[in-house]
Amino acid sequence: MEPTLGRGEQVTADMWAYALPAPRRWDVVVLHPKADDLKDVVWMMRVVALPGERVSFSDGHILIDGIPVMPPPQLAAIHFKDLGSKPFSSGAGPIIHPYTVPRDCYYVVGDNPLAAYDSRAWGALPRGNIIGRVLDN
Repeated sequence: MEPTLGRGEQVTADMWAYALPAPRRWDVVVLHPKADDLKDVVWMMRVVALPGERVSFSDGHILIDGIPVMPPPQLAAIHFKDLGSKPFSSGAGPIIHPYTVPRDCYYVVGDNPLAAYDSRAWGALPRGNIIGRVLDN
């Protein structure tokens, strides 16, 4: 999540934040990754697309249903983009965009888009994998 959160930086998370309300765009969420071998690991990522939305990337911007969305001011310098055809160590290719987020799922990305292993690589994150929301420091 660099540059938003530095390596080793401690954060506080509200583990009841989504007991009733759903995650919102730009929330930094605490989650369990989709990979079965990482189910005991906790990551933090940013929600950028909601269930049913079509997400894509253009010129460093995130597009939702073909329209650029404006990130919060603290993210203005971050240039989000798809991963092109970059393969991963697992041999899996990236997600093809535009990508429609399935029901009860969210599209999440890291704030360091050049180094993040996120929805651009493995698709939407099921709602059940989101366990809380990082509170502002």
